[in-house]
Formats: sequence, C-alpha cells, structure tokens
Amino acid sequence: MGVGERLDAAFKAYRANFRTITLAIGVLAVPFAIVEAFIAYTTKPSSPVIANNPFPESGVTVHWDSLWTEVGGLFVILVITWILTLWASAAAVQIVGRNLLGERINWKQALSESSRRLGSLLWILVLTLFGWIVPIGVVGGLGVAMFAANLHVLGIIVTVVGSLAFVLYAFWFYVGLSLSIPVLVLEDIRGLAAIRRSFRLIRRTWWSVFGTLVLAGLITGFAGIVIGVIFVIVNHASQSNSGLTILFGSIQRVISLVLVTPFSATVLVILAIDMRVRKEGFDLEILARDMEIPSSMAGSRPSTNQGSDFPTIESASRKTPDEQFRGQPPSSPPVPEG
Repeated sequence: MGVGERLDAAFKAYRANFRTITLAIGVLAVPFAIVEAFIAYTTKPSSPVIANNPFPESGVTVHWDSLWTEVGGLFVILVITWILTLWASAAAVQIVGRNLLGERINWKQALSESSRRLGSLLWILVLTLFGWIVPIGVVGGLGVAMFAANLHVLGIIVTVVGSLAFVLYAFWFYVGLSLSIPVLVLEDIRGLAAIRRSFRLIRRTWWSVFGTLVLAGLITGFAGIVIGVIFVIVNHASQSNSGLTILFGSIQRVISLVLVTPFSATVLVILAIDMRVRKEGFDLEILARDMEIPSSMAGSRPSTNQGSDFPTIESASRKTPDEQFRGQPPSSPPVPEG
C-alpha cells in the first residue's frame, strides 16, 4: 500500500468496527474519567499557590504544600492517562486485527484479550520512556559538565549540537517503535523483542511509514483541536466554574479517547500488516497462528463486512510454503526418458 491507500483502509476499518471499538473504549474510559475528576478536584488548591504580597518589598508567597499536592495529582492523572491510552489502543488493535481475519469479536472479548497483555503494555511503556530519558540525560549532562568546567563556548556547542541530534533521534525512535503495540497484540511478542521487531518491520520503509504517521497525526490532531475548541466554548459559557471545568475536562478526554485513539490504533494495524506483506510473504494462516486462532477456523469463517469496502481476508491460503513465499508453484520433477 501507498500512504493514501493505508489511510483509506484505516478509515474503512474504523467505520466497520466503530460500534465495537466505541463500546470497548467507553467502558474503559468512563471509570477512569471519574477517578481522574476525583483526583483533580481533591488536589486542586482552594487558594492561589503563588500569591503576590501587598507590599512590593515582600515579593511573592509560595504555598509549597498546596503546590506539591497539585503537582502530585497532575502526575497521577498523567500516569492514569498513559495506562488508559495503552489499554484502549490494544483493545482497538485486537478488534481490527481479528476483523481482518473475518472474525468479529465483541467488546467484552476485546477488553479481556487486551487486559491479559496489560503488564506487557506497561513494560513497553517503561522501555519507551527509558529510550527518551537516556539521550536527554546524556545531552543535558554533557552540557552541564562543560559549563561546570568553565568551558562555556564548548558547553554551548555541545548543547546546541546535542539538541539537534536529539531531534533527529526523536523522529527515528518514534517511527521505529510505532508498531510495537500491534506486534505485541497480533504476534504476542513482548518487551524489548516487540520493539526490536517493530524496528525490523520498518527498516528500509522508514520514510513511507513516517509519511503515514504524519498524515494520520494531522487528522487526529485536527479532530482533537475541534473537540477542544467546543469544550473551551462550553467552559467559557459556564463562567469557568472550577468544578464544571474539571467535569468538562474529563468529558473531553473521554470523547477524544473514544473517537480519536481508535483511528490512530487502526492506522498502526494497517501499517503492521502492510509491512509483513511486503517483507515476509504474510498470509492469513500466519496471522491466525500468531493470534492463537486455529487456521481451519480462519479459513471457514465468513467475512463479517459484507457490503462494506473494508478489505477482509475471507479464506486461508491453500498454497504450499514454497508457493506462499516464492509466488509461483513448485516445479514438477523431470520425467525420465524412455
């Protein structure tokens, strides 16, 4: 597939599975949103954390207890959001991936399958954060060391060059690990092996994958902006009441998670399968094996998207392994003369 074909296939898959994905992610998102709203409400300070004193010579007063309570609440909400986004993405990948096999699963099955891999998802998140933090620490540490040694010019050069190098690394790293969740869910490859597998799939097609992710990011970013603007207007109409602000923020996150996250996950599924088609002679039986579905079931299962344009695979390949990977039938043995 080209970039446009991938996005077109993702839109069709998104529409074909919209109801199941919405139910699965909605069941996840609503309880999490209630917890987030409770944390935000209970950790929000009742008075300004930084207050100006009435006398100019007194400067400002910082209420450190209130500040750290608010920062701690925001950190907990951030962690909860990461976990929820990973879980929701895995559920969407599970639904779309199985639909490509012609097997429609309900939202309960999707949540059950994705919850079994939640620990592996969190481990991938930890490894990903490690991959971001280490380069930042190296660049920052070198810059601080140069300045501490009074090598200011060299410190500036190291900081500038290191920052530019980190930007290039960030693009490379983000694209390289983008398929780690589909690899985990569809192939049951976990941890560092899933990240290595993602990098191998993208090798020599980096720019094509990068273009697909950029366009998908623009689409989801625009959708997120539209949702955000709507809630800014609603919040302004409510005269920015603190309780309503927290409530509207929670509702906004639920809507964004239900509507935007599944499309991003669907794009990743299409990319993962396209990379396997390009590089591994991917067929239905391989995916059925990786997802622990008997290939006989995959072969006899009818298409679940009749009447839609979403491309499904309806029957297992009957070719031999040589035919699958060479693309031609094996030659027949020579007939002896006479």
